[in-house]
Amino acid sequence: MARNYGIDLGTTNTVVCKFESLKGLNFINLDEIDIVYPNELSHGYYNVNNSKSLPSVVYLEEDPDEPGKYIRYIGEVAERLSENPENTNSNLFINTKRLMSKKEDLGFGVHARDIAKDLYSICFYSINRKNIRPLPASQSFCVTRPAAYNPFATVATMDVVKEFGYSNVSSLEEPVAALLNYLYLLLENPETAEELFEMQRKNRGYLAFGIIDIGGGTTDVKIQKFSIKGSREYENDDFATGYVVTFHNEEEDGKQSMSNPYEAFGGLDFDKEAAGYIIQKLDAELSRQYGKSLMDLPRNQSSNLWSKAMHEAKIFKERMQYGHVGIWDVPGEYVGTDNRIRIEWTEEEYNTWVAPLCKNEHEREVNIRKLSIFSIIENTLKRANYTMEELDCLYVTGGMSYYRPIRDMLEREYSSKVRVKFSENPLTDIARGAALYNSYFQIDVPVSTLNEGVMIDNPCGAPVMLAPAGHKLPYSDDIVNKIVITNPVEMHIDILNGTSIYDSNMRVIKRLWARKLEPTRVGTPVDIHFEITEEHGISLSFHVRQSENSYEIPIDADEYDLKID
Repeated sequence: MARNYGIDLGTTNTVVCKFESLKGLNFINLDEIDIVYPNELSHGYYNVNNSKSLPSVVYLEEDPDEPGKYIRYIGEVAERLSENPENTNSNLFINTKRLMSKKEDLGFGVHARDIAKDLYSICFYSINRKNIRPLPASQSFCVTRPAAYNPFATVATMDVVKEFGYSNVSSLEEPVAALLNYLYLLLENPETAEELFEMQRKNRGYLAFGIIDIGGGTTDVKIQKFSIKGSREYENDDFATGYVVTFHNEEEDGKQSMSNPYEAFGGLDFDKEAAGYIIQKLDAELSRQYGKSLMDLPRNQSSNLWSKAMHEAKIFKERMQYGHVGIWDVPGEYVGTDNRIRIEWTEEEYNTWVAPLCKNEHEREVNIRKLSIFSIIENTLKRANYTMEELDCLYVTGGMSYYRPIRDMLEREYSSKVRVKFSENPLTDIARGAALYNSYFQIDVPVSTLNEGVMIDNPCGAPVMLAPAGHKLPYSDDIVNKIVITNPVEMHIDILNGTSIYDSNMRVIKRLWARKLEPTRVGTPVDIHFEITEEHGISLSFHVRQSENSYEIPIDADEYDLKID
């Protein structure tokens, strides 16, 4: 039995899903994996029960026996410790996805990649713990990333996973993963499957969907043109495949599949907006009862108070339904008083506070400097040269899609223009879609003829733009014909196109692999030679330089039918 695992390391929660199939029993199963914590990571603080999600947080607590040394707590344990009002330290790390490409210390000697590794360690532990027998050789893993994640963050994510010793690892954009899960649900139902294919037949053999993934830290919008072929068939004796999804990314009639520029905007921004108003209510109550102001608090105390307000805003957001009222009994030591101060707020107040983050009614044009869910959607449509009426479906997922202000805005703005579908399980959509990638679905991305810059994205450094020697591309230095990199065990080279190496909307148009034939020390230089042919095609070769011997690395591709116009 072959298995494919999808891992969605979300800003708020991390989910692991498994897809497996068995031809003999006509068996197909797609389900989330229970999260299991190793005993040494719970530190005996709490009895952690199995759950379907892992809170994407890490909490540091100073070791009482070794001052200056910190004990690391992960997931549910970390979340519970941070909720304890007696723990006044604010050593809780969240939202590290926004920082995956950064090398800066986040504090206490911790980096974003350290936290990602901690979270992935729980994921892989849970996967192995749930398998009584050893994992099959045909297992594979797919980890997700935000759409338009810059290449450096993508490389950092893949490197973290490979540190666990897994080689069969792929990466997929989060909204694309959500799309695959939605297509799976449609195709597994005969009625909706026929409706989907009929829609495709009427639309010249393709479909165009808008996918909106509103998560805790990022809002991803993807305009994707695609077509579906095949049926649920069996490629071999064990694994069920058959559906081939072809992504049409090239520009046609002025339209192009497109992701929004990377926007660090999501549920945490809603929490931040609400926390600001909660602090204002607290300040007003403090002034009324004691004639004091929060402005007079020491900086560290003020910072801790803000962290606690953010937590209260998050908890309230998660419990919003049926007239929920938020109550915060603020301990006196937080604000320098002898007694607690109670403040309250309602859902109606909350919706008023965060309304501008759904759609800023005062914006006269889409301006990404004034971020809202609406502006991100409209900006992506504009870049892709689509109108909402030209899409076949608008699919909405992500944890923030639960919240009424966002749903109301989306339905009000778009339901008369396009079919709007909300995910029934937005917290698991992306992990499920990742598990379906290269298992239930095979993905095909046609090679494009390029009219922009072409880049090699190597996993050990910055992407490098290619052009005939001496030619200057937009926002780049003059091109040379040799690049020296530090090679990993296996090298994959992405051919990208975009306007510069920092273009947030770069896309992969071809992926090549270079596998070492002989043991090579880490740090051995690898020369990547390229030339532009007279027909403006790309020719690539790789050469390993060692003191003992030197050799060429074969590239896992037959031809390069890429053109530079």
